[in-house]
Amino acid sequence: FKELFLHKIFTYAFDLRPILYEVLEKNGYRNEAVLKEHCFFNQTFIDVYIHKKTNFHELKKLEQHHEELLFNWANDQDVRQNALNVEPIKWENHLKWFKSKCNTKNSNIFIFEFNSMPIGQIRIDKIENDSWVIDYSIDKNQRGKGYGYFMIKALIRTLPNYKLRAIVKVENIASIKVFEKLGFKKELNLNMGIVNYYFN
Repeated sequence: FKELFLHKIFTYAFDLRPILYEVLEKNGYRNEAVLKEHCFFNQTFIDVYIHKKTNFHELKKLEQHHEELLFNWANDQDVRQNALNVEPIKWENHLKWFKSKCNTKNSNIFIFEFNSMPIGQIRIDKIENDSWVIDYSIDKNQRGKGYGYFMIKALIRTLPNYKLRAIVKVENIASIKVFEKLGFKKELNLNMGIVNYYFN
């Protein structure tokens, strides 16, 4: 799943191997369908069982125990380099920021998980005209695997009616590719070091 970016794996097995089904189900596969009398074998019609396993990723709402995780992600060297404010973040400032974000309706923060493992964070902050600007980052051990694309896509699916915006440094090629692949449109921008995108 992780290396090939697969969404679903399924098996197609004749009703001759009951031990196989048990092995599949112990490893996270679920019976999706039974095709009755689907194949002719030994002068009789037998069933076919289809099992599936899906690449499971989701956005989870921010909780108190994510406080330190967000602090460590925010202070990663590459994250600071790609941020509009490149200065390191102090713990006491982070605590104030975290508390303020938890107590406002103008921000939403999600933790992106793949098979229950935290991969990154995505935050949206409300700006003018009911638009929301996106900020996201990926754990340094999970970069280069395409998770940015899946995280933003999950956000769009979770908040389908939101007007989304993104402000990206021109040297942040990875994020530019993510937003353009997902159909974000470029806005006319006089700041040559920044690319603005919008969606919806």
